Amino acid sequence: MMRRRIMTALVLLCLVTAASARVSADDAVPDAATLRARMADAIGPDNDNYRETIIESTANGDVLITDAKRGANTRETRGEGPFRTTSGTFNGLVWNQDENGVTYADTPDPGAAARAKVTTTVQRVSSPMDAYVLSVIDEDGFGYRLYVDPVTYLVQRRDYLNTDGSSAQTYGPYKRYGTQLMATTWTSEDLVDKSTTTYTRTSFSTGVATDADVAVPPVRQVVSLPPGTASVDLHADFSKDWSLITVPVMIGNRRLYFMLDSGASEILLDQNVANSLGLARIGSGSSIGANRVASGEVVIPRMDIGGVRMDDVAASTVTFGTGLTPDNPAGLIGFDFFAELIVNVDNVNHRVVVSDPRAFAPPVGRNVDAIPIRLGDRVPLISMDIGGATAERMVVDTGSDDGLFLFGYFARRHGSVFRDLPKEDVLRSINPIEDYGFGEGIGGEAQLRPTSVKYIHLGHYNFREVAVDVIRGTHGFPLNFDGLLGRRILHAFDLVFDYEDGLIYLWPTATGP
Repeated sequence: MMRRRIMTALVLLCLVTAASARVSADDAVPDAATLRARMADAIGPDNDNYRETIIESTANGDVLITDAKRGANTRETRGEGPFRTTSGTFNGLVWNQDENGVTYADTPDPGAAARAKVTTTVQRVSSPMDAYVLSVIDEDGFGYRLYVDPVTYLVQRRDYLNTDGSSAQTYGPYKRYGTQLMATTWTSEDLVDKSTTTYTRTSFSTGVATDADVAVPPVRQVVSLPPGTASVDLHADFSKDWSLITVPVMIGNRRLYFMLDSGASEILLDQNVANSLGLARIGSGSSIGANRVASGEVVIPRMDIGGVRMDDVAASTVTFGTGLTPDNPAGLIGFDFFAELIVNVDNVNHRVVVSDPRAFAPPVGRNVDAIPIRLGDRVPLISMDIGGATAERMVVDTGSDDGLFLFGYFARRHGSVFRDLPKEDVLRSINPIEDYGFGEGIGGEAQLRPTSVKYIHLGHYNFREVAVDVIRGTHGFPLNFDGLLGRRILHAFDLVFDYEDGLIYLWPTATGP
């Protein structure tokens, strides 16, 4: 039985399903286009200038949401305790800023990958309410349903159907805000962690948003190199089986080991280690890795990562490891670290060297390949050809000890590329099968099926007869990622991560640049 370490930290929302009872077939039911037109007429035209505030209330406390729109430019800020996240659009650019003040562009996918087939239907139902139900569902049952009042044509409920569970938003009384009818309150029920979130629109003003209200906020420098230093060797530890890269981290007077994980969307710390360091946990929620796991947030006053300093670091906490040895790390060093540095993973000399982007000279040579990356999900996503299928959402993941690990998002659309592995076996089997293995990751173990593909193309490099692990079922790793490109392939290259320019440079370790 094989075991794989899959340590990508992926944080996402929990989403929903509901059953419906059909009303008499004699009732006139509009088609989807007609229903959408009536819904748009009922709501009214979009407001083009406004500011509003919304309170998000849960059992763990309140989050203040502030929205602003001025023409085509928008900004939303979410605040909970000391944490702030902000996102918006500015002059056509979609941008995000995380809790640590790191700002990044949300670059769209190229659009060459095959999309799941989507079916749109309308039916009249009497349960759970009298409504037209507009369903937009793909071939695997994922998508959404809108329950539309047959008299007012206002949305009364929205069901989300996704891989990690089910949730439903129910809308309260509608009121006119500027040019639009919008709900004054709405409630989201999450059937996975049994939680309820209530949203209340507390203020709305039209014609008041200024340029400053929708501007991209200043960037906070989180990472600092030693004064007068342009680069630092992190004194990384490389495991002999290529499965793990760890770096020493000082928090207070404690020396701990953390995994260097380009596939992690944040800084992650073990909850028990956080407790022993006296770090107060703020809020609670859940994260998805191999499975769903309880999580919280802390602020780490200072981290010294192999000589590189990070101050007042927002980090998520889950159950992870002690950090006492390189093979039992206390957490992950992810996006916020990579985003502000040039990170060179030297697999020949077993070194990780980071440098100031302002002093960076890109590697050159006939063997160097510069591969574009997209960072909208705070992990480096690249495009690859996998056995003749285009995958646009592959995570370059130094935290995965697999070579190629594929999620249901890819397998559902491209099951034919796998050798001797029927598509339905990847997705639907629930009985134990002898040649399944297990992947160890955040939240526990995920069941895998070993198979292979005829080839993969990574930049202008080709690999033939590539072993692949495919996630079994649909419960884990639910984001719309194709999979992970891990250390068993990446160790064949020297790598340079350049997030500022949206590139990863790689060249074979045998020949050099």
